Amino acid sequence: MNVQADLALQYIQNTNRHIFLTGKAGTGKTTLMKKVVSECPKSMAVIAPTGVAAINAGGVTIHSFFQLPPKNFIPNNDTAPNTSYVNQRELVATQKLRREQIKVIRKLELLIIDEISMVKADVLDIIDFTLRRLRKNKNLFGGVQLLLIGDLLQLPPIVKNNDSNYLRQYYATPYFFDSQAWKNINPINIELTKVYRQNDQGFINILNNLRNGIALDDDISKINKRYQPNLDFEDLIILTTHNYKADKINNQKLEELNTKSVNLPGVIEGNFSINALPIPENLVLKVGCQVMFVKNHREGLYYNGLLAKVTHIDKDEDLIEVKTLEDGKLIMVSKDEWTSTRYETDAEGNISQKEDGKFVQFPLKLAWAITVHKSQGLTFQKLALDLEDTFAPGQLYVALSRCRTLQGLQLKSKIDQRNVLADSSILNFYTRIQNQNGSLSFELENAKKDYQRVKLIDRFDFQSISEIVMEIEEYNPKQDIELRKITRKWNRQFDKKLKALEAIAVKFQLQLKGLLINDEDDPSMLKSRLVKAIDYFTKSLNDDLLEEINIYQKDISSNYKKNKKYNQLIESLQNEIYRQITKLYKITFNDSSVYTGEKIYARKEVFNPKNAKVTYKIKSTYEETLEYWNQGYSADKIAKTRKLTLGTIETHLNKLLQEDQVHIDDLIFPERLNKLKAYFDLKDENQTLTTIINKVPFETSFGELRWVQTWLRKNAS
Repeated sequence: MNVQADLALQYIQNTNRHIFLTGKAGTGKTTLMKKVVSECPKSMAVIAPTGVAAINAGGVTIHSFFQLPPKNFIPNNDTAPNTSYVNQRELVATQKLRREQIKVIRKLELLIIDEISMVKADVLDIIDFTLRRLRKNKNLFGGVQLLLIGDLLQLPPIVKNNDSNYLRQYYATPYFFDSQAWKNINPINIELTKVYRQNDQGFINILNNLRNGIALDDDISKINKRYQPNLDFEDLIILTTHNYKADKINNQKLEELNTKSVNLPGVIEGNFSINALPIPENLVLKVGCQVMFVKNHREGLYYNGLLAKVTHIDKDEDLIEVKTLEDGKLIMVSKDEWTSTRYETDAEGNISQKEDGKFVQFPLKLAWAITVHKSQGLTFQKLALDLEDTFAPGQLYVALSRCRTLQGLQLKSKIDQRNVLADSSILNFYTRIQNQNGSLSFELENAKKDYQRVKLIDRFDFQSISEIVMEIEEYNPKQDIELRKITRKWNRQFDKKLKALEAIAVKFQLQLKGLLINDEDDPSMLKSRLVKAIDYFTKSLNDDLLEEINIYQKDISSNYKKNKKYNQLIESLQNEIYRQITKLYKITFNDSSVYTGEKIYARKEVFNPKNAKVTYKIKSTYEETLEYWNQGYSADKIAKTRKLTLGTIETHLNKLLQEDQVHIDDLIFPERLNKLKAYFDLKDENQTLTTIINKVPFETSFGELRWVQTWLRKNAS
């Protein structure tokens, strides 16, 4: 892993600093984001500004996550000029979040926003305002760490002309870095600089100049040497500036084919937004048409951006045969699926993703032409450019940077200096943040210590228990007035005890802040005080709260037992109290456990010798994964069933592989294993999985590479 990527991971995982992760096209921003999602232990969510970007990032849209109206945001309570604006007060009135959505927001530790270059400044202020309000936390972004990912010199936010003048009253520019929230924090800015897409340093230098708005005559001359007045569309794709241009080329080329049109309808299930469809819902293809894959195949059979010609269509069997332009390989393509997700909290209080909708279709689309905008993230061996009508900053740079080599380019029209556009406010921003890079490594250790202290103080925050008590109070068992009276009376008694304990906890948090200032002078005093606090609060949580619940459950009438919803709420309250006790016992400071005594009040396994039945058992997470695996579940299905990330399940399977409880042939097809192992050199101690994943020309994952690495090491030993 390169230095900047490793530094970014350190800040993400071990600090609570807000981070802007940027880099030129092809520097591995998406790869790093996937690594964070699969390996970072923090409770997180991934959001993006558009439906397609959200599907690609494996998250949800900003507007659906926060239930935002499709309006511009005024970051105070000024009167809105018209109905296309909303101020803070009006946002609160219109923002309808479900209880489950609010739970997720309150559990967040890390919020990842992909394609941040497309997010307007007012949207980032909405996020800040919403997080602070719903989390009841006055800190910026409600105390949630932000990871913003994107290149500001590629895709700008869309601002209508009639809106830009009004928003200028509040924002110097429409870019996220001029939001009021971002300007009031001290973020970490990390730029990935190693380019993996191109190897020719001369071409890389040209791209760097264009990205920075530098139009050198020599660079433009070298690009214009690729001009082809009689451009041949066959066996390559043309990038153009507007949708209507791309559609016109594709429709015209399809019409020219003498073969029969075949209509291939897709299927939308559940909640899957039309705006998030990666391809048309209904595909119209012909034998002989040029297509592009729009998805990576799990086993590396094809990848997103691979060009091919359709050679056969079997509508009855739902199969399409294509021949790749790159190497002439025949591929039999079946329908694939894209899933939309929503975030929920599981029974353990952790944030998990659940499938919300599905789109089923062939992963292909007509591809004689696409827009520069839709080529974002793709890589081509060769392509043609029609950039005569370049209209947005960064458009020329994005188009050129899709190609691996300068020799792979063809130009339909020559370019000149007017095509080289870059926003000076963005260039000035990048100049400012580059000055910070030298101090980041030095600041890391202090940032780690600050984060440890914040986490330590948060361990004595019982807000999550209060939220469930509030939910119980709001629950109204309508079918039984007498039961309602009993429950409300108990709720008041329980809440009184909880508030008394919270008041003591708040006082201790203040004491703890003072002790932490001097922890380096006398760490033994801090540890002694923490041990006493853990003893006190675990006992209080058990004696004052858990015992109160146990007594209540024994005393109330049988009506309670029939009320499933209320019973679930009480059970979730018990679970949350036990989680809080466990968190206190697990407190660490300076990388060592604080509490070493007997964990008296931790939840225990109860065994009934009379019928030899375990009534409560804590099963290892690896054992649960193995059980599903032995039942024939795939890694994807286990992740969905257990509401965990695929990366987590892949890590479980790697441990099980080490212990010989699963076999490599069950994890990876032998042919694919042979392909992947060629990229490993066990003798190279400096070789990392990041290095390998950047070399593999087809789609893979860190989890899969880790399986191969484990298998190779086991064989070697």
